[in-house]
Amino acid sequence: MLRSLFVISAIVLLAGCSQNCNRSVAATLFNKDSLKVVLINEDKKYSDLSAKKGFYHARLDFLCENSVEAGSGSMPLEGSVAIEEFSKKHSDSTFSIEWKAVRAEVAASGELGYTFGGWTLKTKTKKGNDTTMYGNYITVWHKQADGSWKYILDGGGDTPKPVTE
Repeated sequence: MLRSLFVISAIVLLAGCSQNCNRSVAATLFNKDSLKVVLINEDKKYSDLSAKKGFYHARLDFLCENSVEAGSGSMPLEGSVAIEEFSKKHSDSTFSIEWKAVRAEVAASGELGYTFGGWTLKTKTKKGNDTTMYGNYITVWHKQADGSWKYILDGGGDTPKPVTE
């Protein structure tokens, strides 16, 4: 009798765990999907602000204390102070850059994620002719204590044609 009670208790416990585990997995997947949308939207806000304020000025609204920017042909800028100093010394009035995420992923914890996509930069050559360049980027985002998302790593490279997928 005691053995039967133990077996029945074990089955009920395992069945309950199985149902809770399935709910937990489903909730995690739903949360990750909704957070992907949040990151895509955050990425879009960053690009839109860049079009309005200029890239160097817009990025100051999205960086955190330990952000890193990996630039082409230069050493990475490490930390918000270095990025802010660079932004003060460089003009972003000679070019415009826009980008669009084609994918986002979020860690199971919901605290880290990345966006990946393509950018288009418009500027003038030294002779004054309009020119357009293309590239790809990846931005790693970290969820802040207040619920906002700030980037901790941003970088990319040139591509011969626009990145669409």
